[in-house]
Amino acid sequence: MPTDLYDVLGAPADASAEELKRAYRGRVREYHPDVNDDPDGDEQFKLIRIANEVLSEPAERKDYDRLGHREYVEKHLDDELPPFAVLPEFEKADDIPTSGSESSTDSSTATAGSETTNSGTASRSSTRTSTSANSSSTSQRSHRNRSSGTSSRTSTSQSGSANASATSKDTDTSRSSRNTAAGADRSESSQWDNVADGRTSRSRSTSSTSVGVRRRRGLRRWYVVVVIALLTYVGGLGGYLLQHRQAAEGVLTDLSTAPVATLLGAFPLVSPTTYVVAAAERVTAGEPGLSLLFLVGVGLLPLVVLTAVAQFGQGSAWAYALVSLGPVATLAAYPFVSLPTAAVLVGLVVLPLISGFGFLVDVGRYLLATR
Repeated sequence: MPTDLYDVLGAPADASAEELKRAYRGRVREYHPDVNDDPDGDEQFKLIRIANEVLSEPAERKDYDRLGHREYVEKHLDDELPPFAVLPEFEKADDIPTSGSESSTDSSTATAGSETTNSGTASRSSTRTSTSANSSSTSQRSHRNRSSGTSSRTSTSQSGSANASATSKDTDTSRSSRNTAAGADRSESSQWDNVADGRTSRSRSTSSTSVGVRRRRGLRRWYVVVVIALLTYVGGLGGYLLQHRQAAEGVLTDLSTAPVATLLGAFPLVSPTTYVVAAAERVTAGEPGLSLLFLVGVGLLPLVVLTAVAQFGQGSAWAYALVSLGPVATLAAYPFVSLPTAAVLVGLVVLPLISGFGFLVDVGRYLLATR
C-alpha cells in the first residue's frame, strides 16, 4: 500500500540518485503514454513524472523528507498531484488521500464494525467495545455468553483493529527512517542540479510548476544560446584562417614533417590580437567585415557559457566556464609574450571547442536523462 512518492517510483527511501533514476526509467517504460493505453494513462504518467521531479532534485528531496509527504504536498504541489489509486497496483488504496497519510485506526475500526450484523442493542455495544484500544474484561465475558457466530465476528473486529494499529506503527517507523536518511549525503547528484541565488526556493510557494521543469526549461534555452555562440566563434575563426590561408596551409605541412619544431616555434600567422583590433576599428569606421564574427565570437562564447554555468551548474560544470576563457587569455597575452604555435592553437582552437561542445554534450545528456 503506497504511502509516499518513493512507493510511486518503487524505490527505497535511502535510494541513491542513480537508483532513483533507474527506478524512474523502469516506470517510464511501463507507463509512458506511447505504450500505455489505460484510460488513466495521462494521470498515471503525470504522477510518476512529478515523483521523479521532486526526488531527483537534491534540495527538493531533502525538503520532502524533512516535511513528510502530506505537508510537502499541501505546501508545494497543491492539487497538481494525482491520487495514488490511478496506478493499477495501488487501485485498492482508493481511500488513501493524495497527501499519502497513513491509514488511521479509526478507519480500520469502522470497517471492522461494519462486519457485525447482530441487530440487538447488546451486539452493537459489544462491537464498539471490542474494537476499542482498551477492551475491558466485562466485554470479554459478554463475548463468551453470545453465540459462536457473534464471537467469531467480534474476534475478527479485534484483529482488524490490531492490524490497523500495527500498520500505523510500521508506517511511523518507516517515516522516521526516511527522515533520518534525509540528512545523509546523496551520491552522484547531477552537476546541473543547482539553481542559483535561491530564486527557485522563493518562487516555489507561488508556483505549482516543479523545480525540475523550470530547470530543464532554462537549460534548454541556454543550450540554444550556446549553440549560436559556438557557431559564431567557429565561423569567425574560420574567417581568420581563410584570410591567412597560405600561412595556415604552411603550418599544416610543417606539422606533418616536423611536428615538434613547428609546435614549439613562433606562430607564423598574423597576430590574432592584431586581427581582432583591426576588426574593431573597421566596425567603428562603419565597415564591418568577416572579421567581425571572430571579434563577436571571442566575447560571446565565454559570456554565455559562464552565465549558464552560474545559473544551473555546480562542481565540474565550472570547467566548461574556465576553458571558455582560452581565446580571451590568448589574445590578451599575445602582445606581451611570444607564444609558441602550440599555445596559440590550444588557446584559440582546443579550449573553446572543448568548452562549447563539452557543454552541449553534457547538458544534452542531462536533458535526455530527465525528460
